Amino acid sequence: MHRQHNRQGGRNQHNQIPQLSANEVAFMEKEEIDKNLFNTKAEHIATILAKADKDTNSYTQIRRFYDEVNDFFEEIETSADKESAYKTRESLILMLNSKVSYALGRKKVDKNFVNFIKYSLDQVKDAESFRTFKLLFEAVMGFLRAKKSK
Repeated sequence: MHRQHNRQGGRNQHNQIPQLSANEVAFMEKEEIDKNLFNTKAEHIATILAKADKDTNSYTQIRRFYDEVNDFFEEIETSADKESAYKTRESLILMLNSKVSYALGRKKVDKNFVNFIKYSLDQVKDAESFRTFKLLFEAVMGFLRAKKSK
């Protein structure tokens, strides 16, 4: 027990990456889209994602997931019945959770990115909330590009 304590006690607390919470990814505030969702919240999420190791949460890796979300979004948006189009793709959209878990296992993304996807998808219930998720992801990508290039 003492050895375990020493290992933990020896860590530099300044290097620990904060864990993204569900509240930090919450879309809604008082039954409306949070006015800061695509601005300060997206920037905060990008800041946390950018703190990962150099080879983790690369812009390219995260862009692959964004592209998949965007492909679903385009299919839904161009459909005459957006709700029906969303419902037929819902299980494939939710499969993003398993894909990011796989990427975590390969150390391509970190737990914060897994949480970002999970907490976001937990809020997606229909075509409109999926649109909100896509726009949040887009905003995060914009901020992440700037933060990862520093």
